[in-house]
Amino acid sequence: MPHHPDNATGQAAYAAQLLQWNMRWGENTRVTQETGYPLKPGTAAIASSECFACGTHGHNGRNCPLPPDHAERLTRKESAWRAITSKVLGAYNRATATPISLVMSGEYEKTQAWIGEIEEQQGKADGSA
Repeated sequence: MPHHPDNATGQAAYAAQLLQWNMRWGENTRVTQETGYPLKPGTAAIASSECFACGTHGHNGRNCPLPPDHAERLTRKESAWRAITSKVLGAYNRATATPISLVMSGEYEKTQAWIGEIEEQQGKADGSA
């Protein structure tokens, strides 16, 4: 299943993927290696050390800054699919994925969040230790 950009076309394609998945497997089916699951548009690449709760980099699901009921949180099925693929592809994808971070403004911290790419930073700011 292709991973779509976060724009109107990508959102429409994602909605179609979800509909097709539910028609093929059923809404109550558990996600497995055989079923796969569509990825929310604009989130990080699969198995790239992303947060399984929101699909961005810089933290993990246990430390995700988004509240559990936030609209930007991933569904349980997508979280499960990301966990499954991370176990299988993790070492490969972590080295090749584009970093995507969760960006939250102070004013809207409890109600809004958006996902955007950030420039990759390598090394330590203070040099070698």
